[in-house]
Amino acid sequence: MQFPDNYSAIKHFIHHVLTPVESHAWYQVFAQSESFLDDSSESLDACFHLRSECATQTNAAKLSVHARNAFEKYIRSIESSYAQSAAIGWQFTAENRYVCLDTNGVYCVCETTSNRTLVTTAFIPGLGSAVAVKESVASPANPHARVSNKSWMRGDDSSPNVRPRQSSIQERTSNRHAANWSTHQRIYHLVFRPVIQFIRAYQPGEKKYSVGIEHLKSVLPAMSQLKYDNWLALRQSQGVCS
Repeated sequence: MQFPDNYSAIKHFIHHVLTPVESHAWYQVFAQSESFLDDSSESLDACFHLRSECATQTNAAKLSVHARNAFEKYIRSIESSYAQSAAIGWQFTAENRYVCLDTNGVYCVCETTSNRTLVTTAFIPGLGSAVAVKESVASPANPHARVSNKSWMRGDDSSPNVRPRQSSIQERTSNRHAANWSTHQRIYHLVFRPVIQFIRAYQPGEKKYSVGIEHLKSVLPAMSQLKYDNWLALRQSQGVCS
């Protein structure tokens, strides 16, 4: 399973992993191993420079060490999401199109064509911003001007499909218990649970696809079955032990 080409893979990597505020969610999914994805001002600068670097590349092998390591983790996360979602039944399929979600909260859209499964997109729903992606591509060269600090989780006006206003990752991290959270707890509270809330509240706009985020509602368990202990047991049953 792969993107149609290197250009498409790197483009999605730039728009999702390297663009705040979604980058902060990937920082948790990558078990905080890529420090330039956290929510510090230094990381904002680092992400800008890495986006600029990646935008000139169509060969992932030629990326710098930092960018290549994160890119490879992104690709592995997509492969894991597809495999795990199939194993636990968190996939919805219509015709040749699949939508998938794993226990990290990574969402993938795939299509099967000519005996190949191709990735259309992969991101963390509700924890990014369409505005931020556009600004990261089109705005001036100032790294702080290039990225909007708005997030769908804050009720960004660019996402009319989501009604509830929820706190940002930074705000949730300030929880007095957060400093003592394990890696599992951080992923659950900062990424997975908000993703599930986003999906539950999601209403498709005028541009509808045969399969989309909204179709996951029919295959996901009820929230009462996705409390932390249930979620952790499910992860462990799939061999996720970090």
